[in-house]
Amino acid sequence: MELIVLKTLTKTDVEKRMSIPIESLEHFPPLCEDKHVVDFPATDECGRVWTFQIWTRKNQKCLKPVLTKEWREFVCSKELCINDTVAFYMEEEETGSVKYYVKDKVPNVGTPKAARNNRHRELTAIPPLKSMKQIVLKTLTTTDVYKRMTFPSKSLNPKYFPSFSGDKHVLDFQARDELGWVWFGRFGFGLVRTKST
Repeated sequence: MELIVLKTLTKTDVEKRMSIPIESLEHFPPLCEDKHVVDFPATDECGRVWTFQIWTRKNQKCLKPVLTKEWREFVCSKELCINDTVAFYMEEEETGSVKYYVKDKVPNVGTPKAARNNRHRELTAIPPLKSMKQIVLKTLTTTDVYKRMTFPSKSLNPKYFPSFSGDKHVLDFQARDELGWVWFGRFGFGLVRTKST
């Protein structure tokens, strides 16, 4: 899966339409000779397929491509705000057809482009999710969503996660989602204080 657009949203992007870099047009379906619009489907993290439309000016010297059609519905559905980041990916199948994916509220906005590309290449060596073993399955509570997620203590098996070392009570780990993005998490457990005698 290849990252083709990474954009921090502006006021216009959120309230009207999203502008995209002109160099990214080569990765999307081609515009017809007599038309300046083209539709394409993109699947989000929940599996919903959105139909976006790339619109360009008729003036070939200044295309200024933007996303329209279901873009505003997508923004409202995801509750996107100014400075949130959106990413588009493409994946070419063995048949030659191309699928597009969209991810909202992408982390690591300040990561340099070269570093993002290097990380993306490294992720291609990770096996697909279907070959992995499920180690935690949890229905989220209010605290999980708004503060922190509790983990079953038995899931901290050294077979699956690094071990706590020495007197440390925190443990950092990385996890990859379906679109290939790496998320950084931290386990922590409470310390019981006792009165000194």
